[in-house]
Amino acid sequence: ASDVYKRQDEIVTEQSYVKLPGGGAAAAAVACAIEGVKCKLVSVIGEDFPEEWLEKIEEYGVDISDIEVKGKRTTRFKLVYDKNFTLVKFNARFFKGLEYDLSEKVFLSDTVHLAPMPPLFHSIFLPYLNLKTVSMDPHGLYNEGGADTGILKKVNLFFPNEEEAKNIAGTKNIWRAAKIISSLGPEIVIVKRDKRGSLCYTGERYIAVPAYRTREVDPTGCGDVYEGVFLAEYVTNGDIIR
Repeated sequence: ASDVYKRQDEIVTEQSYVKLPGGGAAAAAVACAIEGVKCKLVSVIGEDFPEEWLEKIEEYGVDISDIEVKGKRTTRFKLVYDKNFTLVKFNARFFKGLEYDLSEKVFLSDTVHLAPMPPLFHSIFLPYLNLKTVSMDPHGLYNEGGADTGILKKVNLFFPNEEEAKNIAGTKNIWRAAKIISSLGPEIVIVKRDKRGSLCYTGERYIAVPAYRTREVDPTGCGDVYEGVFLAEYVTNGDIIR
């Protein structure tokens, strides 16, 4: 157990310090599966990823048959939050040997969600995105001007947080940012605004969605879960309000 503990992500708040297996793709996939939508998780992990965590993901109804084990170590993260649960520090350790070996059979589904990855990795998926619905969460490195407008042209649902949206669009006005990003390709832009909920832009109208009120313990993965539930409802009935 102690060996598994060393290999997990670190989450630091003023109230706690915890280590646990993580991953935005896993959080979104589990949320989608809980909503009753058939879901497959496609990812590459290292030999150090806890087997019991894979089993837990599968218990929720997620198909893990396309998860490949390559290399010794899995990518790990450290997230530090202030007293208001605002992310103030984010560290990522990417290890060699976790390259993606993609084939067309991976994307036989008509819907795919691209979880946060560096822009270079997102661009690898370009040849495979001729699908009905493509959903994408950009990585924090997009804040450094790394947005690939080529891939945005193939995205239907785009889920940046507020900072990412402003940096990609080159404006501090979040409403204008959503509209600018929409002009780059995405049919629907959903800007995640933490406690203020989200702002959706459909290309025709804005929809401000308030956050569900709850007692906040740890915000890590909340955005990924939101994306999974949003995507599940969207592919089921096409209603973004629901």
